[in-house]
Amino acid sequence: MRAPEGLKLPKGKSLRLLKSLYGLKQSGKLWNDEIHNYLLELGFIRSKLDPCLYFRRSDGKLTVLGLYVDDVVVSAQLRHRLDNEDARQQIKDMGEAKKCLGICIEQTDSGIYLQQTANIDQLLAKLGMENCRPVTTPMESTRALQATDSKPFFSTDVMRETIGSLLWLSTCTRPDITMAVNYLARFVSSPTTAHWTAVKRVLRYLQGSPFITTPSGTTTNAKASIFSDADWAGDKEAKSTSGGLLVLNDMPIAWYSKKQFTVALSTAEAEYIAGATAVQDCLWVKQLLDELDLSKNDNVILHIDNQSAIKNMENDVTTARMKHINIKFHFIRDAVHSKDVEVRYCPTTEMKADILTKPLGATLHGRNVAMLKLFA
Repeated sequence: MRAPEGLKLPKGKSLRLLKSLYGLKQSGKLWNDEIHNYLLELGFIRSKLDPCLYFRRSDGKLTVLGLYVDDVVVSAQLRHRLDNEDARQQIKDMGEAKKCLGICIEQTDSGIYLQQTANIDQLLAKLGMENCRPVTTPMESTRALQATDSKPFFSTDVMRETIGSLLWLSTCTRPDITMAVNYLARFVSSPTTAHWTAVKRVLRYLQGSPFITTPSGTTTNAKASIFSDADWAGDKEAKSTSGGLLVLNDMPIAWYSKKQFTVALSTAEAEYIAGATAVQDCLWVKQLLDELDLSKNDNVILHIDNQSAIKNMENDVTTARMKHINIKFHFIRDAVHSKDVEVRYCPTTEMKADILTKPLGATLHGRNVAMLKLFA
């Protein structure tokens, strides 16, 4: 630490800090320790599954706190339980949550709605695309991009920044663009003009649908389930894409689109691998609901549209076509046999995760957006 003006230190001497200052590398950790101890004194319990989540039950009423550095989001059945608890810390009550981390929050009698229209408008303005022509799908259904397509794009930084912004949108509130954005993210290290054209198509899609919101229903007697799907060998490297949609009381709360790291030799194998990945996320949510005493189901429901994959999950028989599968994916068999997971067949026409595995035409895309219950 530099000496303050007017104080000259002897040669070889330095100042020792007696407390943390804002901006030091350890300041964040020390602040987290401070707020953690403060919340414990108020009777809150830190979640074993998420260190930034705290909860407390008082008179049968549940209060849940979510921490993001020095911002606190509170969900409480009795608001007055948090009044007058700021004697030790300077806590400013901002009232009903309207915005958090760039996500606009609208609370109504029918539920809570999340949207990022302002973020979309800012991104379009930054790239000079406020008046671009809208399209009805985020990606052409004939996906055929390669790392060597066309000429190199002029700026890797612009590509990275734009993909990063789109990833934030897709992760928080827009599962309808998740597949396209995650696919395009594979090319950020060496983008071409064809890749940038595909990125602009996602932006044009957002221009035409900026007001889509993600509903969040009640968590009373919450029931968690997950829809899992796979697009077999849809990548140029013959690798499959896994898609998962986690729903709570039939409302989407988390989703992903991931390229599988191994080459699947059949559709059933790709679906089996995708299902094993999906169950991991769903079991975590189930444990969190149990910890908060909000769950009403003893197991989680895994929805898959492949009968062969279901049979392989339910049976311990090793077949010639499945014996080579990495042992880590057989985790799902233990989960099924212990009845932590129940596997159910879902017709392809009702598979909500289909939109997360491959680009769809306008009609199918619109139908899948409707199944996700994204309201414009």
